[in-house]
Amino acid sequence: MIRSKKKQIPSSGSPPRPKILQGASLRRIPIAILVFVTTVLIASAQGDVPDQTPSDAARQKWDHLIDEVITRSDPYHSGVKYKDFTLSALVKRMPASFFAAFDAPVLVEWIKDEFERSKPARNRQRDRLFMALDVAAVASRNDQFAPLVNYRKESTRKIHDLLSKAPPATTLTLYKLYNEGTIIRAPGICFGVDIVLHPDNNDLVPGLAKMLDGLFVSHTHGDHHDRRSDLLPALKKLGKPVILPKPKTEVPIGHVLRSGRFGSLVWSSFQGMHVQIDKPSSFFLFHIGNWKIVHSGDNTRWMTFAKSEQARDVDIFLLKPEVLYVKQSTSDGLNNLQAALKESLATMRPKLVIPHHL
Repeated sequence: MIRSKKKQIPSSGSPPRPKILQGASLRRIPIAILVFVTTVLIASAQGDVPDQTPSDAARQKWDHLIDEVITRSDPYHSGVKYKDFTLSALVKRMPASFFAAFDAPVLVEWIKDEFERSKPARNRQRDRLFMALDVAAVASRNDQFAPLVNYRKESTRKIHDLLSKAPPATTLTLYKLYNEGTIIRAPGICFGVDIVLHPDNNDLVPGLAKMLDGLFVSHTHGDHHDRRSDLLPALKKLGKPVILPKPKTEVPIGHVLRSGRFGSLVWSSFQGMHVQIDKPSSFFLFHIGNWKIVHSGDNTRWMTFAKSEQARDVDIFLLKPEVLYVKQSTSDGLNNLQAALKESLATMRPKLVIPHHL
């Protein structure tokens, strides 16, 4: 969940940077870990090892197993960067029998506890936790990834409860749903983008339909377009707008498909393109008061839009990171993925970039 105070434009015209909140009572861990290790070493030298708490024991167990994953898979010597060590690489490099040592539900709970306890920044500890999440996925694949699916269902229910109890909005708040959805709430508006509910969350439909003022769907893939739950019909029944993707049109990539407004929201949808060249995927520009938000959907082509006037002074850019793996040309003709993204971002100059499709 990302929350920001209501935007006040100073005389210079530069809005304040949004504040990011990812939970309550968060604190850092490196010193705590050093204290724990030092205590154990001193006590061991004296022949008296203190009792470990369950969290200490879990951390010791999982850290050992993650170290073994790193050692046995040898990502460095294989030319794979640590942060790019993916689930598919893990499956290829590790024998299936290795994952029998992992209790996936317990591992997922430990990962959740570590993130809530430490709020690790972009560093090796965070990379280790994401690798542990990959391990949990592999270890539970025969169980249809049940621990990760359960987390998705629980987090959706938590967001529903937060929205139902929230007082009238005085801030801009973004909620992450773990299909690939987003709920954006601000004074005078609450709407969703690409919300797909798990069937076990279908009981939340009446509440969500009441709380949402509208819904945007970028394209028809199953992680963005909800055909199974009753959410879309419920919104339509209440007379609320549901902006569905247009069929393939002749509108060039990066140009406006249509525009509208409801509540305090002024919106435009643009022609985009999925990573697959023949799959259109709309992206959206949202104006809420003085806020300007771009939601990429699954679009991966940004050069045309980035050079338009509409891309100026973007406050929040919800970006699909897969853009890094799509061949596209820079303005000087270089067919370089990262150069194209760098040029696009340098032109748009968003104040905050949030990867939303991981």
